[in-house]
Amino acid sequence: MPSSAKSGTARSSTARASAARLDVLSRLLAAVAGGYLAATAVAMAVAALWPGPRAEGVMAATLLSFALYAGAVMWAFAARRARSAWFGLLAVAAAGALLARLLP
Repeated sequence: MPSSAKSGTARSSTARASAARLDVLSRLLAAVAGGYLAATAVAMAVAALWPGPRAEGVMAATLLSFALYAGAVMWAFAARRARSAWFGLLAVAAAGALLARLLP
């Protein structure tokens, strides 16, 4: 086998490894940043919607946000593509922020 064929194979495996590392990095950033944004936005909306004393609403929303953040991390790594993870988390964050902003 000529040396040029070996180096081409080495380059393609290096490129695949690089792409896999970037995919994991993107998912990690989606889990940390996107999950935080989504959990925070939904918590703000739940706190605003809570029918009772404001302190209870904030406490319930905060407790819910921990579960939402854990779910967001799982979603980021379970999604078929990193782009889907980003889109899903940012869509939830945008919907929660919009709902929190429109409520009194």
